[in-house]
Amino acid sequence: MKAVLAAAILLCASCAGTRPSAFAHRDIRAEEILMLDMKIMDWRKDLGLTPRPDPFLVTQIRAQPRFSVPPPKPVNDSEQCLDVCELSVYICKASEDICRIADELGQDDWAQAKCVSAKASCKEARKRCNECQ
Repeated sequence: MKAVLAAAILLCASCAGTRPSAFAHRDIRAEEILMLDMKIMDWRKDLGLTPRPDPFLVTQIRAQPRFSVPPPKPVNDSEQCLDVCELSVYICKASEDICRIADELGQDDWAQAKCVSAKASCKEARKRCNECQ
């Protein structure tokens, strides 16, 4: 509901020929991050993972600013493994989107924390794909 309201504010502001305030823009982008974060949580559950990544992994990723995850390489091409790997692709794409938005918001600690958490989810999902039997 907040996302709809934020989008309406943005639309009204653009119709009136004025730009939305920085606060409205930040709220809209934060809503996008939240929606992507909720999708990641759902996909994690589908993979049999906990809703949030392991805090130790999050700490490791936070310490590596240039963190990257190799593409998924399933051990076999069973339908189950292909589904697992497809979910890992979805999670990693959402992670990239969250981090892109977080970068647009600059030094927003909340958004940056969501980015790091999303990267950890991507790493766990890729691991699940790569280990799929």
